[in-house]
Amino acid sequence: MEHPTAPGEPHIRMVRAASHGVPAPRPGRLGVLGGSYNPITHAHLAIADTVVSKFGLHEVLFLLPAVPPHKTIFGASLEQRLEMMQLAVPDRPYAAVGLSTHGLFLDMYQGLVGVYPPSTEVFFSDWTRCG
Repeated sequence: MEHPTAPGEPHIRMVRAASHGVPAPRPGRLGVLGGSYNPITHAHLAIADTVVSKFGLHEVLFLLPAVPPHKTIFGASLEQRLEMMQLAVPDRPYAAVGLSTHGLFLDMYQGLVGVYPPSTEVFFSDWTRCG
C-alpha cells in the first residue's frame, strides 16, 4: 500500500518560535520531535525536557506533518492540534511548534533548510544526529 505524500518540495511553516532557541548565526543544536499530536501529551513534554538537558539542545521543534506518512488521523483537525501544541509549551523557552508539508524524517530535514542556520546540528526523535 502506498502512503499519501505531499506534492512538491518539503516545507516547514513555523507556528511558534522558541523564545530561547537555536542561536543564529552560531552553531546550535536542534531536536525535532515529530508526531501526530492528537493530542500532545505530558510524555511528549517530558521527552523534550529530558533531551534538552541530556543532549544540550538549544531548541526542540514539535513538528506536525500535514500528511502523516504511516497512518490516517481521526479526531482533532490540524488547526486544533497546532493550537493544543502551542497551549502546551508556553513555559518552555526552548520549544518551537511547526507544521511540515511532509512526514518522513528525510523530508522534514530538507524542510529545515532556510529555517535554521546551516551550521545547526539536527537530532530527530530517535535522537540520532543529522547534518
